[in-house]
Amino acid sequence: MAPIIRDQPASQGRRLNDTERYLRDAKHAAAGEEFGPKYDFGGMANVISGDWRGAVMEMAALEAAYGGDGQVYGHWSISLREGERWTPATAPVAVEIFLRHHGLDGPQALWNVHKDTDNKHIHIMMSRIRPEPGPDGKYEIAYEGGSVVNPTSGHTYSHESGHAAEAEIRHRQGWAREAKASYDMIDGVIVKAQYAQKQAEKE
Repeated sequence: MAPIIRDQPASQGRRLNDTERYLRDAKHAAAGEEFGPKYDFGGMANVISGDWRGAVMEMAALEAAYGGDGQVYGHWSISLREGERWTPATAPVAVEIFLRHHGLDGPQALWNVHKDTDNKHIHIMMSRIRPEPGPDGKYEIAYEGGSVVNPTSGHTYSHESGHAAEAEIRHRQGWAREAKASYDMIDGVIVKAQYAQKQAEKE
């Protein structure tokens, strides 16, 4: 079945230290172990470091360079149906699609797969800070961006971009379509599901 993408509640963390500890299940890790039993496998995106601790330090450094207010991090999950599973081949592709649909230019991110429920799921912690400073040398939060844009206001919607990402993940990885899917991918283009249904009826 199709993957389900959710914006995790604020209670599950928006601060770097809290959320990255949740992702690697540090609370349940044995003495001397970095990852707890919930953790299956994971990775990082748009960081130089090849290890988790180094990536966290890079993200902390960018946050310090930004030095402002605002929601710095987003915490999302991509969940599969019971009996299905993410693999080291499919999970990184799903993460790449998700980040791209949120329109951020190479956002720093940490991600991993949790195996503590019947529904195997990816957790993604994504920095909203633009990785490069602006012309004035200052870093800023990238509120704008995303693949779904309101043509009237020009505003983008992270939830809608998540649904659009689901359509591409489903299309590229061969997951079955949910009846209530908001978007579909046709000929490499993301379209509203209603439009896709009308096209199918015509054909």
